[in-house]
Amino acid sequence: MWKLLIDKKMSMFDLRKATKIAPNTMTKIRKEQTVNLEILCRICEVLDCDFGDIVTYQKEEKIKCL
Repeated sequence: MWKLLIDKKMSMFDLRKATKIAPNTMTKIRKEQTVNLEILCRICEVLDCDFGDIVTYQKEEKIKCL
């Protein structure tokens, strides 16, 4: 997502205003925390991209107990 912002000459502030995302939600995004799918849809709409362009899936490791 950060590369897309650079390519579109947008700042995080510009994205937040265009998508009407709350500041605390933008903080979650920067910290790579969970956000609502609707938020991701708004970002994709503004950046004219697909989910795969702004997110990656990382499988969590399962801890095995003996």
